[in-house]
Amino acid sequence: MSRCIYLITGILCSLLFQTSVVILQPIAYVALPFSTLFECLDISNVLFVWYSLTLERNVLLVSSQCSVLTVCAEILCSLLFPMQWSHLYIPTIPRFLTPMLDAPMPYLCGITRENMAYAVGDISDETIVVDLDQNVITTGPYTPELPPIPHRRRFKLETALEQHVGDVFWNARGLRKEQVDKVRNSKKPDAKERLDDLLDNAEHVWQMRNKGFDEAFNLAYAPDSVKNLNDDQLRASPS
Repeated sequence: MSRCIYLITGILCSLLFQTSVVILQPIAYVALPFSTLFECLDISNVLFVWYSLTLERNVLLVSSQCSVLTVCAEILCSLLFPMQWSHLYIPTIPRFLTPMLDAPMPYLCGITRENMAYAVGDISDETIVVDLDQNVITTGPYTPELPPIPHRRRFKLETALEQHVGDVFWNARGLRKEQVDKVRNSKKPDAKERLDDLLDNAEHVWQMRNKGFDEAFNLAYAPDSVKNLNDDQLRASPS
């Protein structure tokens, strides 16, 4: 997987900046599973987030799992090589710092889903919100549009990504890309219903798997988690 990411990073940068020099250089090393990012987001969304960061936009990652936020934030920073993210960077922002999400500067931050409810009023209108649990990207009402990548370069880039990591997203959901494409391209009358059932089952598999990330990293709850606060109150209450 690391070899694929090494190639992908070179392709991303060489296509965007029209140079082949960076493809000969290694990416910044991080001892983290690069596959996690491609399990959370499909290729189109990974490319969108990466491109947004290269243009120094406000990006907020959202997940129920602290470990997923940290891993994906670090991987996105690594994929910027040979550039470096030099703006506000908080992979898991605590609740008392959420007013910083309205800062007049580019940022890459992550927030847990339970804290997101407290941060809605603080999020800048230009922020790109990336839901890592649902594979959904939401732009703010005043988010500037991204300049388009030339069609030929974008096609070459997406083709390379599909070739090297195209199955990662679907494998994490118990499927193969060929299965989805076969049902999606089917001309049978029940094709749409079958596709909906297939995607619903895949989403269920992913959500069950996603719940175990923090347990695997032994980071089940953040220090200011509502769960921890409730547990403290229960322990303090008289029996």
